[in-house]
Amino acid sequence: MEYILPSSFNNVSRETLLKLEEYQKMVLKKNHSINLFSSKDVHRFWERHILDSIKSNEYIKGHRKVCDIGSGGGIPGIPLAIMNSNVKFFLFERRDKKSDFLLNIKEELVLRNVFIVNTNFIDYKSEKYDLFLSRAVKLTDSILNHANLLSEGEESLYIYYFGNNFDYKNINYKFKHRVDRKNKLLIFYLL
Repeated sequence: MEYILPSSFNNVSRETLLKLEEYQKMVLKKNHSINLFSSKDVHRFWERHILDSIKSNEYIKGHRKVCDIGSGGGIPGIPLAIMNSNVKFFLFERRDKKSDFLLNIKEELVLRNVFIVNTNFIDYKSEKYDLFLSRAVKLTDSILNHANLLSEGEESLYIYYFGNNFDYKNINYKFKHRVDRKNKLLIFYLL
């Protein structure tokens, strides 16, 4: 299959593209029984979910442990983990069916850098991370505060993927932040 990638991904290996393609096939095959994504997105999964996930790839560099909050079907964690095999990705998903699906993806694609955490992020207190991601999860003070509690290092970030209707101009959070309008990312600098 021929896929469109942004120019910043000209150096992506054939193996990486094949893994991304295999991930897409697995998600689309299972979507009807688990409801991982909207049925409207089936024909545009690559653009809507794969490319949307990897738009934060430039922020992964320099981080060692990434936490994907509310991973669902693995977005954005799985595509980013495929592209960054030297970084550990912890995918938080509280729903058993979706966690089982993520575990299957990890095993089938042999993603040694992916760890599935089958619990609610807010209830978790065991591990520290230096980068947090969330997409299709409501951004709340409690999630940001908990991420801050679990943050490690001075360069810890929380990256929130926002949609067209998100009003980032009225953000009133205690954390310093900036908006990457081009990529529709809200980046918080944790304390």
